[in-house]
Amino acid sequence: MARRLLEKAPDPKEFYEIAGADHNDTYLVGGHEYFVVWQTFLNKCLSEQPPAP
Repeated sequence: MARRLLEKAPDPKEFYEIAGADHNDTYLVGGHEYFVVWQTFLNKCLSEQPPAP
């Protein structure tokens, strides 16, 4: 399902696959690398936000 959503999503987009993970255990299966990727994504999103008035 994630790949179908990715195909339909407009650019820009990113996809990080965690082999062997299900919907609710990504952080367990992905381990430390999952959190690094998640933190990087959040930092990127926050840095792209316009400053609040």
